[in-house]
Amino acid sequence: MDDFTPPGSGACKFIGSLHSYSFSSRHTRERPYVPREPVDRKRPKRDTEPGCSGTSLGQSPPSSSLTATPQKSSQSPSAPPTDVTPKPAAEAVQSEHSDASPMSINEVILSASGACKLIDSLHSYCFSARQNRSRACCLWKQVEKKNGELRSLRQRVSRSDSQVRKLQEKLDKLQRGSMLSLSSLPAPGREPPKMNPVVEPLSWMLGTWLSDPPGAGTFPTLQPFQYLEEVHISHVGQPMLNFSFNAFHPDTRKPMHRECGFIRLQPDTNKVAFVSAQNTGIVEVEEGEVNGQELCIASHSIARISFAKEPHVEQITRKFRLNSEGKLEQTVSMATTTQPMTQHLHITYKKVTP
Repeated sequence: MDDFTPPGSGACKFIGSLHSYSFSSRHTRERPYVPREPVDRKRPKRDTEPGCSGTSLGQSPPSSSLTATPQKSSQSPSAPPTDVTPKPAAEAVQSEHSDASPMSINEVILSASGACKLIDSLHSYCFSARQNRSRACCLWKQVEKKNGELRSLRQRVSRSDSQVRKLQEKLDKLQRGSMLSLSSLPAPGREPPKMNPVVEPLSWMLGTWLSDPPGAGTFPTLQPFQYLEEVHISHVGQPMLNFSFNAFHPDTRKPMHRECGFIRLQPDTNKVAFVSAQNTGIVEVEEGEVNGQELCIASHSIARISFAKEPHVEQITRKFRLNSEGKLEQTVSMATTTQPMTQHLHITYKKVTP
């Protein structure tokens, strides 16, 4: 057919050729049958015996499909006569015109109809397969287009991830400056205890404090470093203050130096005792005086565990003061078995909660 373009495979080309042949044969078979006109065939004149026909001697009788013309016998007169029984007209026509007989054409049509149906089915399959391949090509183009869009989205997501990481780093920095511990907050619905009048001279130290900016540490035997620190100074109504110092690495937030203890005042004086236990295995008692909003103390006794690292700390001094900006400052100096008294730490805190 004109609208059929066989696919590239050899089987489909063969099926397309068969279909074209069967289609043209079907058009030929569907033409109306026109019987052939009988053709007069001239026969040579032969002599007939008298009495065998009503014609005169020497005249050739006309050919008929219903009669048989006897021929002159070549046998002897005593031989039996040849069978001259006339044949039916249908047999004569069938013998002479067998190639144009309607019966033989119908038989051919009946015998070829199954093959033509099979060829048509195969052709329909090949044609549908070509359409399916065309659809597959369209779907493949759509898939390629979607893959391109997916790659573009992945690039956008990658850029967004980098932006999120940068924002997360900024958020971490902000959280380092606003870290709070809920352990020091009073329970809901419960009023904080009244402060004992004995610790009134140290009331300016009460509250939760966070380092702002990070603290700086140095010592001749150490590399300079920075640290974050959270300080809780509170009371429970007793004539003393409770404190805890918790230091963290500024980048990894890993815990560093930690210490806790109590600050006591001798009643009716400005004499202060600072009792501290540290995670380095040192327990110390420092004593000094408070003057206004400044507290200066120095170590009175130092004890350590038996396997404490060397060099051992021999003396410690501290100075706390509330500056004009309302921030708390602390300066720590120390002397070891190998180094004289040298400033070790300096840090400034801002108050987060009273």
